[in-house]
Amino acid sequence: MRKTFATAINCIDGRTQIPLIEFIKRNYAIDYIDLITEPGPNKILAENTDKETLPVMPWLKAR
Repeated sequence: MRKTFATAINCIDGRTQIPLIEFIKRNYAIDYIDLITEPGPNKILAENTDKETLPVMPWLKAR
């Protein structure tokens, strides 16, 4: 049987990680979830202005 994988960008706050993993597994039938954790990822992604953190996130392209 083929296993499925996903990646989630999430806050570094540990309280949200297990609920997020359970939500993804339950709603999307994913077997394994990798977490990329950063403090305040929603602000980093929305504003695209954190020049110190963005290089650590190479999948983000400045637009």
